[in-house]
This record gives sequence, C-alpha cells and structure tokens, in this order.
Amino acid sequence: MNKRGGRFVNEDCHHAIVGDAARRQDEFVVFQIFDDEVRREVEPIPAGTKARLISASTIGELANKAGIDPGGLEDAIKGWNQHAAQGEDPEFGKRGVTVGPIKASPFYAYHVTAPPILSLTTYGGLRINAKAQVLDTRGEVIPRLYAIGGTTGGGFGRIYPGSGAAICRVLNLGRIAGPNAASESPWD
Repeated sequence: MNKRGGRFVNEDCHHAIVGDAARRQDEFVVFQIFDDEVRREVEPIPAGTKARLISASTIGELANKAGIDPGGLEDAIKGWNQHAAQGEDPEFGKRGVTVGPIKASPFYAYHVTAPPILSLTTYGGLRINAKAQVLDTRGEVIPRLYAIGGTTGGGFGRIYPGSGAAICRVLNLGRIAGPNAASESPWD
C-alpha cells in the first residue's frame, strides 16, 4: 500500500516489478499491510523486523499510526476483503494463497523502506567502458576505478530479466576488470 492507502502493484510479482512500482510512489513510502493470521503464519519474524512492525486493533488506527490516509486504507481493505473472500483480485490479477481477507485483529503495517527496494532493483549505475573502467559524467575514464556487476549501468534496462542473470555480469566483468586493474602501475 502507498501512503494514500492504495495498492499499486500485484505484490506477488518479481521484485524488480514491485520495486519499480514502489519507486514511483510518493516519497518511496510503501507498506505491507497484513493481519494477525498472516503474522502467525510467517513466525518466527526476525527481531529487527518485528521491532519495526506497527500494530493496531483497527485499520483506521493502524493507518493513523503509520501515516497512511485512514479513509484510503479503510476503503482499500474493504474492497480487497470483498474480492478476496471470492478468491479474486480484479485490480491486479493476483491469484492463489496470497489472496485472502485481511480481517484478524490486530492489524500490522510494515514500512518497506526505499533503500532495500532500490538496491534490489535499480538497473542504472556507474557507466563503464569495455575494460570495466568507470567513466565520469563527460565519458572520461576515472583513473584506477573499476566496476562490475550490479553497480554498473546499462546491462538489463529497466527490469531484471531473472534469477542468475546478475551473476554473469559479475563473473564476466570481473574477468575483464581484474587483469586490467592488476596491470595498473602502483601508486607513487
């Protein structure tokens, strides 16, 4: 949910798609909203995560505590519950066991912070040349600076193609950057 209380993506999609949609929300503020039944299913919850859970006995109270528009969240949950009771999600086409009502108090909000989302799904990054040397904003080589893997831009476009593809960029660019960096003369 975003801070207006609305859903903005099929939450079951690949993390790149969810992350891209989350980046487009106001101030990157997004929440996972769930009820006590779901909380019990995902136990044990790591202590650090558990400490960041916001809980309340009503959806309106939860919204107020989390800084979400109460009317928006109440409307979204009411609509979600009506469709979820039938096992459907007409808004985003979500299917299966993750389509269930949010009805068992207490209710929870988990603020999904932007940095983890962005670190998993940002496919921009440092510009490099064929030697894996990092380029500045003018396209000039920054001496003795090399980059490989997900820190480099242009490899995938906007959306990550699938599990394992980033490993290729790490291995291949590492094989290029390593010998090039090793051939540099030592600092004086």
